Amino acid sequence: MYIFRSLARDSALHKLLWVCFSIKLLHVLLIIVVYYSFGIWELARSSNFLAQPDELRSLLSAFTTWDAQHYIFLAQHWYAPAQQSNAFYPLFPLLIRMITFIFPHVALNGIVLANLFSCVAVVLFYFFVRKIYGEKTAFRATVLLMTFPMTYYFSLPYVESLFLTCILFTFIGIYTHRLGFIICAALLLPLAKPQGIIAAIPILYGVWVQWKGYGRPRYIALLLTFIAFLISAATYFFLMHVFAGSALAGFAAQQYFDTNYSVNNLLHPLAWLHRNIFNLHLTIYLDPNNSVSNRIFFFCFLTLVYGAARYTDKIQTFYLAFLGCFAAFTGDLASFPRYLLVLFPIYIVLAQRYEKKYWVVASTMFVLQLLYLTLHSMNFWVA
Repeated sequence: MYIFRSLARDSALHKLLWVCFSIKLLHVLLIIVVYYSFGIWELARSSNFLAQPDELRSLLSAFTTWDAQHYIFLAQHWYAPAQQSNAFYPLFPLLIRMITFIFPHVALNGIVLANLFSCVAVVLFYFFVRKIYGEKTAFRATVLLMTFPMTYYFSLPYVESLFLTCILFTFIGIYTHRLGFIICAALLLPLAKPQGIIAAIPILYGVWVQWKGYGRPRYIALLLTFIAFLISAATYFFLMHVFAGSALAGFAAQQYFDTNYSVNNLLHPLAWLHRNIFNLHLTIYLDPNNSVSNRIFFFCFLTLVYGAARYTDKIQTFYLAFLGCFAAFTGDLASFPRYLLVLFPIYIVLAQRYEKKYWVVASTMFVLQLLYLTLHSMNFWVA
């Protein structure tokens, strides 16, 4: 309530929310037009995982392609031994499952939740940036967040909007010295995505740096934050043990995917470079592991890390570099563009680097966003 009260009369935020709602409406209209004009690539749909294998193709299919099917499946059937969907984390499907007792349509509930969390994330991001960098930078950065090429995932049943909301609550807690925000988010992050466990490192670093000079409360905050992450991670492994038959069932389920995600990849940097950088079979087509597009996003990320060192502080730079590199180097780059969504310092860097031309950047990215959404809704792999 503290955040929303302070923004209640902010006219710039009101404009941003109207832009946010307009973009979401455009997403819906675009998917409808694409579905009835071009349909869905049936070969890809039939060869991929489906929550209901015998489900007939419909307009809703265009909103629930690829990983969305796993979240829908988990919300309906939950975890079990030796199933592919064990690779996905429980928080988002659990929330879908909870509101399904009130509204029984699982897929629609997932879409509604993703859109709701994305609106909250927009408000939190604007509040955070305004507090540190001022209203003008906050406005530009939020526009760039909403027009980022992968932000269409915020309109679909994916976990990214929920994860970003939790991350922003954490960073607001760090910079405003509100320990409750940090602990609440830390209890949720490891249950949302694998990066949620690793996020403990930059978050603890942020508490250490930002709470300097607070003496004993600084160490209490560090301890309680660490314990919150530990409890959440232990809860995840316990759920896997009880329902999936093994605490490591989520990691074992990665064998069903071609993206090679494993922490062990960090021990084999030359193999990673061979697959992702020196790959001679790259294509402009939307091949998950060999797309040129994914490599372009990766190299743009590296330049933005350099920019973060200039335009943001060391906490945000470390968060961007650490979480981004972990997402890239623990697997192939198939989903890397989508993982960039939650690395919010990107938008702050762009807002300051292109202060006078941010609309050019935003417009260019938004055109790409609509193009990628078109392809994604037709069941082509994008990220």
